[in-house]
Amino acid sequence: MDPPTTDPIRIEPGKPGRIIVRFPYSLSRNAKLRTVEDRWWHSQEKYWTVPHTPATVAQLTILFSGDAVEVVPSLLPGQDPAPQKTTPGQP
Repeated sequence: MDPPTTDPIRIEPGKPGRIIVRFPYSLSRNAKLRTVEDRWWHSQEKYWTVPHTPATVAQLTILFSGDAVEVVPSLLPGQDPAPQKTTPGQP
């Protein structure tokens, strides 16, 4: 198992229909992301992409609920343009 990391997971818009998911290498985070259908690893850029659907956004939220996550608000309807940060244990 990986040592705990405080580096956040960053979720941001990608090409049309895709979401970029970035985080420092972590075996456990990679394993979680591999459960997402139609995910792709971009080795040159060192990030994952997943489909941009409400179901995928919800799945990512559940998968990484114990981690610090930064979501670019344009992915969340009705949010302002600054990244939204979540920290484990905070609402």
